[in-house]
Amino acid sequence: MKKTIVTLMLSLFCVIVQGQTHMKFMGIPLNGNVELFTQKLKAKGLTCDVAKTKASPSGVKIYKGLFMGEDSEFMIFFKSKDKNVFAVEVSLDYSSLELAKTLFVNILKQLKEKYSKAVVDVLKDSDGNAEGFQFYVPDAEEKKMLGIIMQKLISPDGILQRKYLISLFYGDVENFKKSEN
Repeated sequence: MKKTIVTLMLSLFCVIVQGQTHMKFMGIPLNGNVELFTQKLKAKGLTCDVAKTKASPSGVKIYKGLFMGEDSEFMIFFKSKDKNVFAVEVSLDYSSLELAKTLFVNILKQLKEKYSKAVVDVLKDSDGNAEGFQFYVPDAEEKKMLGIIMQKLISPDGILQRKYLISLFYGDVENFKKSEN
């Protein structure tokens, strides 16, 4: 009888844990309190850009550090009301298109390898020109969409932006839906 109860409880626990899978960024689930999430980022060597965070809208924190060995800026998005994290955007900037394109292609290859079961679409700008890729990442059982990754190559506008940017947006579908409410 005890074995049956213990087995039932363990099975229930496994189902609950399995049902709480979230998209990850740098190995950290895009879920939970923003303070706990940023502590994990700090443990990976990232630092808060206090001035930019104060100037940002509510629900955004700005960090800086290395991503794939490159100096980067990180925007952490969370719901202001409950402080639950739902997305991170990473920006890497380059002085030339050649440098940006080389890293863009390398990142694309790595994303395709890591998320081999993802559905990949081309992102297009308002004129219909390709500007990047979008990965729809399924859960382990491939029954529902776990997250989304958008990779864009952004050209400088010559006014505010003078460098080429690679933007990577990682979003957790479940928490993103909650953030819209």
